[in-house]
Amino acid sequence: MSLVSAPELEAWRKAVLATDALKGIQAESAVATGFKKRRYHRYPLKPEELWARSYAQFIASDPSAGPIAVDLAKAIAEDTLHPVKRQWAHEDFAPVAHAIQTLFKTLGCLC
Repeated sequence: MSLVSAPELEAWRKAVLATDALKGIQAESAVATGFKKRRYHRYPLKPEELWARSYAQFIASDPSAGPIAVDLAKAIAEDTLHPVKRQWAHEDFAPVAHAIQTLFKTLGCLC
């Protein structure tokens, strides 16, 4: 069993699946043709990649992250030009961030 399929991550999975960014990636993947294009569009849909990307954005979203937070804001702004989103827009990511924060609080990792 993958760690990303753990029951404790159910709220996170639901939040990620409901995001507009993920729906856009799924739509792009559905119409991708050719092996390389399909692989490129499907990679961000892997559960482990979704966790890695969402956790990284969760950390970078903290204003105290300094330069990383600035880089994230820049990447989100530039991401509007690309069909496959690498970062979630702030409002789209809010439920995902809440699910991660709740998970960490439940596990005793955050106060």
